[in-house]
Amino acid sequence: MRLGRSSRGVWFIAGRTALNGFPMFHVAGAFVFGLSALLSGAEVVLPTLLGLRNAGFVRRYWHFVERHQVTFLAAVPTVIATLLNVDPAGDSLRSVRALLTGGSPLPTELARAFEEKYSIPVRNILGMTECAGVVSIEPFAAPRTPGSCGLAPPYTDVKAVRPDGSPCAAGETGILRLRGPNVSPGYTDSRRNPGTFTGDGWLISGDIGHVDDLGRVFVTGREKDVIIRSGHNIDPQVIEEALLSHPDVMMAAAVGEPDEYAGELPVAFVSLKPGASTDARALIEHANARIPERPAYLKHIEIIPAVPVTAVGKVYKPALRALACERVLNQRLSGARLGDQVRAAVEDRPSGIAVRFLLAAGTQNDDVAAEIGKLMQPFAMTYTLVAGGT
Repeated sequence: MRLGRSSRGVWFIAGRTALNGFPMFHVAGAFVFGLSALLSGAEVVLPTLLGLRNAGFVRRYWHFVERHQVTFLAAVPTVIATLLNVDPAGDSLRSVRALLTGGSPLPTELARAFEEKYSIPVRNILGMTECAGVVSIEPFAAPRTPGSCGLAPPYTDVKAVRPDGSPCAAGETGILRLRGPNVSPGYTDSRRNPGTFTGDGWLISGDIGHVDDLGRVFVTGREKDVIIRSGHNIDPQVIEEALLSHPDVMMAAAVGEPDEYAGELPVAFVSLKPGASTDARALIEHANARIPERPAYLKHIEIIPAVPVTAVGKVYKPALRALACERVLNQRLSGARLGDQVRAAVEDRPSGIAVRFLLAAGTQNDDVAAEIGKLMQPFAMTYTLVAGGT
């Protein structure tokens, strides 16, 4: 089947309309749902300068779909979760043929819920800025394959490799690499190339996934998002899928929190649907009953008003990792009876976790410094002491 293997002239053809929910500074907004549609003679609807970050537009989303007779919707998974709570108006669904998504792994439960509510097929696209947008596209005419990002375009090779660089077998999880005419030869600053571009033309995506025996590409997470518990690699999407299957959960993100003995323990941050009232204990029981491996069982869930996202709508996990680390360190400070004197403030910087211990006015720095040094011994983090910072 060739349908869906090209980003031009298959999804977007003359007479069709795409509602481009990605900002223009993003490769999906500019190329995948922008120029490819225009080059094919399709119409593109841009939902204001803020895109789908415009809450007012989202509230009237289906009104604009009806007004412009939109045939293809384009949105990241976090926006799909939001649209599940926006009821359609009038005949707004009649023209829609599919919702196209990408930008982060597509939770199967989320896609299923959207399809069941609106009878609109959800199809996944994998893309990267470094390859002009498209890596693979899920065929429109075929049934949705849970977890699949579809097939690579013609002349593009996608493979999964092991840590030593050897190719994975079909279905075996590894780091995805791709090569083809759509792949850039490198960054304008060549110092950034190592670890991303290889000498023989491969682009190392940084995505964890596999390619099955039919050539379908699957992405399960980012390499740095892996939670490593006592040497056991845990895919955070396994946890997120389990949480998203709960009827009260709107968004979920799993990260690793530091632990003295295991290195990391899996925890999650959850936002609930409007009007939901479940608690963290019930969510842990629900998720752990559906998580297939015991090391991935959740140790803590924090329910927050909104899971933080980037300007594009992807879940911003660095902020969540920092929150998880901050909670653990402040918990340890309380256990060491330092909670009244010291507070931990954590940032997830490009260079790694950075911790500041803010000392209350009048605290004896020398005495506290020794206690903090002892507390931080098991953790691979840099930290500083800030006097009078609480």
